[in-house]
Amino acid sequence: ASYAFMCGRAVTAKADGAVQLSVSSGVEQYEIVVTTSSVKSAGTKAPVTAVLVGENGRQSRVLPLRAPDGSGKKMFERGSVDTFSVQAEALDPLQALRLETDGSDGWHVDSVAVTAKSTGRVYHFPCHEWFAKDRGDGAVSRLLAARDVSKEVPYSISVLTEDGRVVPENSVAWLEVSDKSGHSDRVKFWEADDSTFARKKEAKFTRGLLGITHPLLATLGVDSVLSKSKQEDWLVDRVVLTNTASGEAFTFLLREWIGPSSADGAKAREMTLEQMEVYTMVVRTSDVANAGTDAKVFIQLNGAKGSSGEVALDKSKARDGKKRDLFERGQADEFEFDSRDLGKLESLQIRHDGT
Repeated sequence: ASYAFMCGRAVTAKADGAVQLSVSSGVEQYEIVVTTSSVKSAGTKAPVTAVLVGENGRQSRVLPLRAPDGSGKKMFERGSVDTFSVQAEALDPLQALRLETDGSDGWHVDSVAVTAKSTGRVYHFPCHEWFAKDRGDGAVSRLLAARDVSKEVPYSISVLTEDGRVVPENSVAWLEVSDKSGHSDRVKFWEADDSTFARKKEAKFTRGLLGITHPLLATLGVDSVLSKSKQEDWLVDRVVLTNTASGEAFTFLLREWIGPSSADGAKAREMTLEQMEVYTMVVRTSDVANAGTDAKVFIQLNGAKGSSGEVALDKSKARDGKKRDLFERGQADEFEFDSRDLGKLESLQIRHDGT
């Protein structure tokens, strides 16, 4: 009879250096595919290792992920997909994978896929995180849980920034979504650049949300990338999630500031699913001397079901289709905007910025 004893660690001459090995349940050939993200500076030259984790915490030996000897191939470059063939103890079904670097060079990982060659079973390990001492949470080792991607629901995520910005060198925006069955993993938008979350910009992303079929609650937030990063102020109008399989759209209005200059300094805001309504209004400027203004004008509607949040009146619905200056003496300007259903309107607030 033949028996396999898997080790995967050094045996030293010290008194406590003896290693007790148990009989392995068998040897499996695994294919490990690592996708490095396309974000800025995502690639790494640091050595990378993986450990496979099966049921009851059983683990493989430490598996170095490196180019074949003599190939000279560069691994883990920005946007690259690198494939490794390794032999390890048979641990099907896999539960997790530990990915680790020595921290000598930052690395941003999109995902890992592992295939057990004898069964053809594929395990997916989403990541979307930094392995870097000076970015994110500073971790250089992460335990990634296996995920059944067949249960992911594909979404197009739209984020409309009203004012302020999120600077990628300092901060990363994130989103969590919940429905009756539970909540999604935290989705981080690492691929954002300097103009993604800028004033009056709509940013669009594609993500799979595990088991989320009818979003009811969403939380949008910002985390510092570096420990000493300055957090920016960010005014978000709305987040829209569209199920790309069914075409159904879910709108979450915010119209509140996120950041240190907000009233409560919040780094995250919770939003509920909204029933939307379109409102049309006419603002008539008085016909008296100096009545007009070139200032930026804002309005907020208040109703029995809540508030619209503050909306900038900067796009007039001119009936003749011609663009014209707003709020001129004796002029009537018509505006149209959508908001959560406010029920019976009770009051409004109108202001300008004094410019």
